[in-house]
Amino acid sequence: MRAERRRTARRVSVMRANERMTLKIARRLAPFAMLLVTSTAFAQASAKDEARKHFERGITLYQNGTFDAALLEFRESFQTFPTRAAGQNFGIVLKKLGRFLEAEEVLKKVLVDFKDMKAEDRAFIEKELAETTSLIGTLEVRPSEADASVVVDGKEQPKGPVRIRVNSGSHRISVFKEGYASLELPTDVEGGKSVVVDAKLKALIRGGRLSVSEDGGAKLDVIVDDRLAGKTPWEGTVEEGRHVVYLRGDGDLGSMPVAVEVKLNQRTKVQLVSEPLECALRVEPSPASASVVVDGIEVGRGNWQGKVRCGGHQVEIGEEAFIPFKKDVGLTKGKPPTVLVQSLERDLTNPKWMTGRPSHFALSISATGLVGLGLGGPSCTGNCSAGLPLGGVAVLRPSYELSGGLGVGLDVGYVYFSQKTDGRAATLAPRGQSGHLDLGTADDDRSVKGPLIGVSVGYERGENFLLRGRLGAGLTLGRFRDARTGAFQTYPAAEGGVAYQAPQRVETGSTIAPTVSAEVAAGYRIGKSLVLDGGLRGFAFFGLGSATWSDKTPVISGNCADPVAHDDPKKCGGEATYGKDALFGNALLLLGPFVGARYEF
Repeated sequence: MRAERRRTARRVSVMRANERMTLKIARRLAPFAMLLVTSTAFAQASAKDEARKHFERGITLYQNGTFDAALLEFRESFQTFPTRAAGQNFGIVLKKLGRFLEAEEVLKKVLVDFKDMKAEDRAFIEKELAETTSLIGTLEVRPSEADASVVVDGKEQPKGPVRIRVNSGSHRISVFKEGYASLELPTDVEGGKSVVVDAKLKALIRGGRLSVSEDGGAKLDVIVDDRLAGKTPWEGTVEEGRHVVYLRGDGDLGSMPVAVEVKLNQRTKVQLVSEPLECALRVEPSPASASVVVDGIEVGRGNWQGKVRCGGHQVEIGEEAFIPFKKDVGLTKGKPPTVLVQSLERDLTNPKWMTGRPSHFALSISATGLVGLGLGGPSCTGNCSAGLPLGGVAVLRPSYELSGGLGVGLDVGYVYFSQKTDGRAATLAPRGQSGHLDLGTADDDRSVKGPLIGVSVGYERGENFLLRGRLGAGLTLGRFRDARTGAFQTYPAAEGGVAYQAPQRVETGSTIAPTVSAEVAAGYRIGKSLVLDGGLRGFAFFGLGSATWSDKTPVISGNCADPVAHDDPKKCGGEATYGKDALFGNALLLLGPFVGARYEF
C-alpha cells in the first residue's frame, strides 16, 4: 500500500512539473502567437482592401463600356479576395466578351463557394449560368489520319478524333501531319448545337524540307506554326510557303519567333540562337479565331502566351470582318506576365454583318390594304360625290437573300381596287335625233382586278430587328368593270320633256397595266427561320386609260309606251348611248399598310 502511494505521488509530481513547464513555454510563445494572428489578420485586411479597389475600378470601367479592362479588374479582385459579387461580375463580363466556357466555370464556382448567398442572388446567377451554357456548342474534329495533330483556336488538342465544348461563334481548326498538306478549316458553331468536321488530309505533293537547329547545339523544342514539331536539331517536310518557327526550352530559355519561306523541293536551313527570355506576354483576343502578330510575326491564333525579350513590342490582332487592333506593349523584367485582353470591333461595312444570316432562300406572303385619291376617268364636279378608291393586294414572293442584305424575288399576287361616284354630270344621245342630248347625272361603280406578276429587289439590315426597303416592277393582267345607272330628261320641262331613269348597264374588258411597287418595312425574327414584318407599300398602275366605256349596250331613253313608234320625240327618245369615254386615268397611285411573314430556308 505504501509503495503504491509513493508511485502515485511521483506521477502527480511529474504531471505538475509538466504543467508548469507547458505554462512557462506558453508564456514565452504568447507574443509570437499574437504576432502571427495579427499578421494573418492584417494580411487578410490588406487583401480585402486591395480586392475592393480592383472591384470598384471594374465597376467604373464596365459602366463606361470598357469591358476588356473591366474583366482584368474583376478577375484580380476575385483572385485576391474572393467574394460573390466579384465572382458574379467576373463571370458576367466573360459572358459579355463571348468567352462563355470561362464564364460558365466562374459562375459555377461562385454557386459552389458561396452557398449561403441570398435566394435572389442565387436565382440571378443561375439564370446567367443557364443563358451562358446555352451559348456553348460542341465541336468534333475527325482527322482522316489517326495520329494527326489538331489545333483549335491556337490550342493543341490530343492526337486523333477530338470532341470538345466551344464558345458559339467562329473557330479556326488546323490539322497537321508530317508528309501531308495541313488543313485550315474556319468553322462556325451555334450555341447548343454540335458540329462535326471531317478533316481529310492529302499526301503532301508540293513541299520542301525545313531544317531547324540551335546555334550552340542545345536541345530545345521546335515550334512550327504554333505546333510542336520535335527537338533540335530537327528536319521535316512542310508545305511550300511561309512558316513561323521558334524554340522553347526549360525555364526562360527560348528564341523569338522568325518567319521562314520554304521553297518547293528545296531544303531551307534555320539556325536560331536561344537566349533567356525573361518577360512573358499573354494575348487573349475575341473572337477566338483571331490572329496574333508580335513584332510583325504571326505567332498563332486565339489565346497565345509566350516568353519574349523584355522591352517594347508591338502586338496586332486581326480577323476577317473585324477592325484590326494594334498596340505597343512595354514589358519589364521581374514583373508578372503582361496580359492583353482585346475584343475586336465588327467592321460593319463587311458583308458578313449586313444581315443576320448567310445567303439563303426565303418564301414570304403578305397582304396590303390600298387607298388612293382617285382613279381618274370621267370628271366628278358640282354636286357629284366620289368615294375613296379602296382595294388590296396579296403577294406570294419566293426570293434569294444574299448575305450582304440584298435580296431578289419573284412577286406573284392578286390585285383588286374600286371606286364609286354618284351624281356626276352626264348626257345621253338619243339615236335618230341629231343634235339633241338628254341631260342628267350618272352613277358609276368602277373596279379593276386580276393577277400581278413581277420581280423585286430589296435591301435589309439587322439581325433580330430588321429594316427593309424594296422596289418592284411587273404587269397587272387586269379585268375592268363599270356598272352605270343614270337620271335624265328628254327635253327641258318647259317644252314638255319628261324625266326618266336610265337602267343599269355594265361594261367590262381586259387591260394590261405596267405596275411599279415600293415598300418600307420593319420586321422581327422569331426563332431561327421565321420573320414577321409590316410597313407601308405603294403601287403605281400605268396605261389604264385604254379601258373605256364603248357603248356596246344601248340605253332606252324617255318614257314611251311604244318606243319603236317614236310618236312623241319630247317624251320618247328611243335608244340612246352615253358616248365613248375613258374609265380610268393613265397613271394611278394607291398605297397602304401591309403585314406579312417570311420563312427562311
